[in-house]
Amino acid sequence: MLLKRVLLIAAFAVAAVMAEDEDDVKTKISGWGYLTFGYVGRGDYQETVPGGSAEFDIDFTKEWLSDYQAGLKIEKSFSELLRAYIHLGVSTAYIVDNPRQQSYELWIKKWAVYLVDAAIERTVPIGDMLKLKFEFGQFPVRYNPEARNLGEYLFRSTPYPTVIESGFELADKEKLAGLHFGLNTGLLNESSLKFDTYLSTAMRHMPIFDISLSGVLAFNYEKIFEVGAGVMFQNLISIDKGKTTPAKDPEKMSKYPERFVYVNPLTGEQTDFTFRGTKLMGRLTLNPNQLIKSELLGPEDLKLYGELAILGLKDYYPWYDDITQRIPWMIGFNIPAFKVIDVVSLQLQHHKNPYWNSWEAMWRLGTAIPYRGTSSPLSYEEWIADSNACRPITEDDWKWSLYLSKNAGKYMRLSLQFANDNMFKTKYMPGPPQQAKYTEIMRTTWVKDSKGKEHWGKIRDWYWMARITFYL
Repeated sequence: MLLKRVLLIAAFAVAAVMAEDEDDVKTKISGWGYLTFGYVGRGDYQETVPGGSAEFDIDFTKEWLSDYQAGLKIEKSFSELLRAYIHLGVSTAYIVDNPRQQSYELWIKKWAVYLVDAAIERTVPIGDMLKLKFEFGQFPVRYNPEARNLGEYLFRSTPYPTVIESGFELADKEKLAGLHFGLNTGLLNESSLKFDTYLSTAMRHMPIFDISLSGVLAFNYEKIFEVGAGVMFQNLISIDKGKTTPAKDPEKMSKYPERFVYVNPLTGEQTDFTFRGTKLMGRLTLNPNQLIKSELLGPEDLKLYGELAILGLKDYYPWYDDITQRIPWMIGFNIPAFKVIDVVSLQLQHHKNPYWNSWEAMWRLGTAIPYRGTSSPLSYEEWIADSNACRPITEDDWKWSLYLSKNAGKYMRLSLQFANDNMFKTKYMPGPPQQAKYTEIMRTTWVKDSKGKEHWGKIRDWYWMARITFYL
């Protein structure tokens, strides 16, 4: 039924375009689609055992992953300075083998229609070198164009719990819903200065509909180097204070206070954990290709870039009492491919987070306390007392990614990635309630098997993904 609706929308859009005069270019329709397939070569697993380290979770090791998505975008230009667009997509839902399920019905592919983005935007030129841009709706945001996989921390993370997300070609798919004000200033000698402000409502993380304020600044000097900085006041305005800071909800506090507050047994001081936090970002890109100007090099070759973020400026004792554990950084280099391949991007990331990089506790329990592989115990004292659970997770501090991309003519692109990154299992499962936990496919942490033997994830754990994309 949903697929029929998309086809009807597409048919009406095509009919509208065909009905216009040939010289009328105010309405534009475009489309895309891609087929993705990949394989998880080496990862880890969990199983429920007495005295084990974690609850049951679906194992993605040795699993094949596949996905097909397509989209239709309709743009209407009312003038050279005012336009609106709506962008719809259709995707498959897919699942890996769940050993708890006896039926294979979950393997059946299902189609789902979703809104990719939709917005209205107005551009206001001021003189010859200054442009103002106003945008309202749900729109794509990408402030670091070199971040093929790792990075883009400002909008792909949460401060409490401290979680970051990455994955195959996700960097250009982040969306914000709300208002966007942009200022673009052209300077001398192809230099530029950009400033963007976003007032957005939460759509992907708890608490839903809270309002955040963000600002991103970028300066580019003659395409030789670019520096950028940003700040995000996440969940600045609460729609429901009891969800943003659960300690303000008497009903929650009467049932499971250890999930939402910590009371120091020595001083009696209470810490109220919250989803609200301030995040900072800084980045740098160097492009020596602009100085060399060799005809053998492609436009993306030799770029060196990096990004660093602070995910939460305020410490909350005892779970978040070390700010260095909330500072991920990434460095990348575009290996020269001499125009045979458009982009060969190698990235390395470090994040000293002692807990699982997971939104499990956020979505299942509504708490900003970090997930530690099990829903119980939750209190800090019980966690410290459990020798199995109380162990800092250090094997996932380092992540890496090798990305390759090549345009095959005007209408097709081929891409391939080998990685050990922060891609979540939920991307490859049907919609909630989830069969798997909100954990990573490459979650490199320790587990115990049924014989009590410990298994550690390693930086050499990996998966590969490939994609064929077409454009119309």
